[in-house]
Amino acid sequence: MAADLRIATDLVAHPKILRMIRRLGERSLRSLLALWGWVAANRPDGDLSGLSDEEIAIVAGWPEDQDPATYVRALVDLRLLDGDPGSYRVHDWAEHQPWIVGRGARREAARRLAGLRWGVRSASSHECDTQCATHATRNAPRMRHAMRHACDTQCATHAPRNAQRNAPNPYPDLIPPYIPPYEGGDVQRPAAPALALDRQQWRIQGITDERRQRWLRAYPGIDLDAEIARAEEWCRANPDRAPRKRIDRFLASWFSRASADARPKKVAASIPNHEPQPQRPQGPITEGSLDWPRVSDILAVRCDSWRDWESRVTYVGDRDGRAVLMAPDDFAARWLRDNLQSIIEEAIYDVAGQHRPVEVLGGQP
Repeated sequence: MAADLRIATDLVAHPKILRMIRRLGERSLRSLLALWGWVAANRPDGDLSGLSDEEIAIVAGWPEDQDPATYVRALVDLRLLDGDPGSYRVHDWAEHQPWIVGRGARREAARRLAGLRWGVRSASSHECDTQCATHATRNAPRMRHAMRHACDTQCATHAPRNAQRNAPNPYPDLIPPYIPPYEGGDVQRPAAPALALDRQQWRIQGITDERRQRWLRAYPGIDLDAEIARAEEWCRANPDRAPRKRIDRFLASWFSRASADARPKKVAASIPNHEPQPQRPQGPITEGSLDWPRVSDILAVRCDSWRDWESRVTYVGDRDGRAVLMAPDDFAARWLRDNLQSIIEEAIYDVAGQHRPVEVLGGQP
């Protein structure tokens, strides 16, 4: 059973937590922590399949006089839980609690290594049985005294060192030591080191031939060396927005966009079609009533990268119930949609009191 779990230092300031407290009250934060603690101890994989809404409310310590379905529905709406009734999962549990999720694999690997370490004794089992059957009566008192003396000496000599070695790890969020799984053959090689961005030379380190082959298979049609050079140059030109971790995720997104741009466009069929094609209605942009300066101030507090966009993104009005924002160009508009759209919508919700989708345009409307 897990003795602890990871909790971010800015948990109480997270937009999801603030919206949950606004909707359910201060008691909801305590119930959420109780639910996470129960999951860490009883469902380390984060899977709540088989639990009803009432059972989830009970393990979370939700008050009995309040509807458990309302509590669980609020957690699903805020994306603190994923799935459908009867098969819920804690949102991104494996990403935020890797130490708890990998507990079973570590225990199994340790059990296999222990079996290998103690398996060498089986070769002398026959000799041991013969010796014990012949000399057990005579050797028992002598060996018992020698073993007691050796134990006392070892305990007095190695007690301080063994106490530190056997103490529980006070930092469960650190990466555990690599334990190769044993499958009856050669021990597997350890994984390649993680990618890192050298912020002095602005070079991505840790790119191996194996990674190159994997990228070429996943993103065909791109010039890999040229795209890596463009990514490094983009980081040099945008140091505040350059990633500090998860460089593999940054490169995967970069290669995905490059592969999409290099992919040939589909050509329409040669058979003429004279029937009119239905088009999505696109209404005019009307003057909006959103307090955009206040929304921008909230975004500056919640997201450090917004300071780079604050003077480059403008609110131009509303269209079909959506707040229309104008970015400098199409690339900037696509970046905002991929990375900041959900944060902008949450800030608009806090200011306007209702959910309003965001439409980000590039250039001129």
